[in-house]
Amino acid sequence: MSRPGIEVSVIDQAPPAGAKSSTGTWFATGFSDKGSTTEAVRVTSLARFVALLGNRRSDSVLYDAAETFFRNGGAQMYVGRVIGPAAATAQ
Repeated sequence: MSRPGIEVSVIDQAPPAGAKSSTGTWFATGFSDKGSTTEAVRVTSLARFVALLGNRRSDSVLYDAAETFFRNGGAQMYVGRVIGPAAATAQ
């Protein structure tokens, strides 16, 4: 006789993406290492996100949200870059 309970499975990889279906256009804002601060940047893939806005930051969920958006079939997103009050121009 089995006992009722919870079965926990641990895997080392994210589940495979489902069939691509357009989820339209997403408009987002967040912290990033690079990119325009005056106009939104059009992004069509996670690789393009990294090229235009930089890698994942520990103080922002923008990269993780973009990864989820594209994994679930997102077509394009426009990102408005947010900078902190102590931001300085790179030299």
